[in-house]
Amino acid sequence: EDTEYEEWGFSGSVAYTPRPDGRGLNLELGSSWGDTQSGVKALWSRDTARGLARGAPMNAGQRFHADIGYGLEGRRGRSLWTPYVGAQAADAGGQALRLGVKLTSGAHAQAELEIGQRADARGRTEHALSLGGSVRF
Repeated sequence: EDTEYEEWGFSGSVAYTPRPDGRGLNLELGSSWGDTQSGVKALWSRDTARGLARGAPMNAGQRFHADIGYGLEGRRGRSLWTPYVGAQAADAGGQALRLGVKLTSGAHAQAELEIGQRADARGRTEHALSLGGSVRF
């Protein structure tokens, strides 16, 4: 335990979803400043343990994100297709762009396919392809 350890962060976002069933335009704009409260997300997304040691500088940069999608009713009204695009930018120079589609079938099943590109402040670029899903019972 370290008595001098402290984390801080602030975030806010505005979302627009006109219908409870998800059909139509869905928009979210947001910004955050500082670190997340627990830092767990940063821990699992690191390639190395660099920066985890006591006294490591805190990432107090500002980040912006924007997501826009449009929910389309599927065949016979049993499913919802939502194509979307999302972008993120940080004042340190990092940026990310995502493009995908989400399929929701009733209240119990969901699948998602997403492609993306992320660039850090040094100009290194990573590409990603993600396929996910969930079934609730």
